[in-house]
Amino acid sequence: MIRILLTKKECPFCRTYLSFLPMMNMRLPPEGRIIVIDTTNYEEYGINEHPIINKIKYEGTPTLYLEGVGGSKKAIVVTGMTSKEYAETFLKTLLENEFIF
Repeated sequence: MIRILLTKKECPFCRTYLSFLPMMNMRLPPEGRIIVIDTTNYEEYGINEHPIINKIKYEGTPTLYLEGVGGSKKAIVVTGMTSKEYAETFLKTLLENEFIF
């Protein structure tokens, strides 16, 4: 199960995800947590420090890639964001059955 958020240092939308993701990750079991990967070097210099970027359909930041949600074999890929409230509600709804408290 792979769950990743691809971010960039100067991206204001990425910072919005990062404002609520740590608290949400604390409620998930360790194997279900979302890992944050900084793609600044990849976008600016073409340096691929994380081979997982090649597996994901990467179209810029923020990109949220979730495998194994609700027992599904298909991955969910969300690129961009409309608002903090929408993104937070979307993730809570997807992951609510996995929360440990």
